[in-house]
Amino acid sequence: MNKQKLATISCILLVIAFSLSFGICICSRVLLPLQCEVYEVALYYPEALYGKYQKEAERMIAEGDYTSQYHAETTIYSENGRTNWVIKIGEYDSKYYYPNYITATVKNFRTNEQETSFKRSRESAEEALKDAEEYKTTMNRTIGVFVVILIIFTGYLIKRVIEKRYLPAFITIIICIIVLICSVI
Repeated sequence: MNKQKLATISCILLVIAFSLSFGICICSRVLLPLQCEVYEVALYYPEALYGKYQKEAERMIAEGDYTSQYHAETTIYSENGRTNWVIKIGEYDSKYYYPNYITATVKNFRTNEQETSFKRSRESAEEALKDAEEYKTTMNRTIGVFVVILIIFTGYLIKRVIEKRYLPAFITIIICIIVLICSVI
């Protein structure tokens, strides 16, 4: 076997090895722990917490108090000469993947015709399970796209090596090694 063929085969093996190790490292260190954490959060349906939020909203409405011990946002608006009050209480920030909060709507606030309704962000544990399964499906598709891109990238590098353009392939391998080391650290 001549040196040219040996160099081509070894470069192809290096490209495949580093591409696969890079992909496995990214999946195991970044994507999979994130997927597991968010999946568990999506499965969590806090019935007791919703009860606490509803009691706090009822207290706020009864006392006309605009402050809460929980994270809360209140909005008062007028419609047809009647005052309406909307209280959003709980974990509704965008930092939560699947927030758990209650929205209390008080129509005709402080009148004899006052009507209060409560709406949960997720109505039941079945909805939480549906959210978790939907998230898992989306993440699996994302990982699948990542793997396909990695395969295409590896194919491109192999093509470059076969065309005897070794320098770009070696530079890319070195970049892959650096990124792999940085992602492991």
